[in-house]
Amino acid sequence: MSCQSRRAGMFLLMGLLFLSISSVRAETIILKSGNSIEGKVLEKTDSDIKIEFQSAPLIYSLDEVESIDGVKIVPPGPGREAAGPAAETGRPVIKVDYDHLMSERRDGPPPQKYKLPECDSFVIDATGYSFDNPPNLIMVVVGKEYKYAIAWRPGVTIYTVSKDTLSSLKDSKPFPGFKVGQDVVIMIGNLNMSTKDFFPSWYCLVDIEK
Repeated sequence: MSCQSRRAGMFLLMGLLFLSISSVRAETIILKSGNSIEGKVLEKTDSDIKIEFQSAPLIYSLDEVESIDGVKIVPPGPGREAAGPAAETGRPVIKVDYDHLMSERRDGPPPQKYKLPECDSFVIDATGYSFDNPPNLIMVVVGKEYKYAIAWRPGVTIYTVSKDTLSSLKDSKPFPGFKVGQDVVIMIGNLNMSTKDFFPSWYCLVDIEK
């Protein structure tokens, strides 16, 4: 498949992914990264805030939040552990790099696919990779039936992808694990919660094999 065909398929997939997003009454959440999010706040604790996105919850640490509807957020004092999942030994690892970035190239070798064994979880490691724009979301899509998201946290570059960390998006089937023969798309980028536009800074294709 050519790079142009891959890109066309990717844009079609993203169009299907966000076509059915409905608007809800939302609060304005300002993150310390400078991003502004329009989202429905489902729950707020002393350490985290849970925001509804496409009928699925995304969780942000209060350390990342500047204000909610103009009310300044003061997180707990120093000493809290950094938010975000850590890599675990034995899980397959997807290393975010240029070689696997699915984009058109005028020269050099074509982008590579990742190949993973059948598994219930894997790790995304973006340590050392420089994004064009600061991301705030990871999308994991398997065909048209399985669509999930993980909130990207500033300063965190390693994420475990599993049933415990994935939020199922609207109309997605429950997470069944990653099975042989599946084609998985991973997108890391910036979601505008107000317009529901998603701009991937990096995306790749993954084959699940025996």
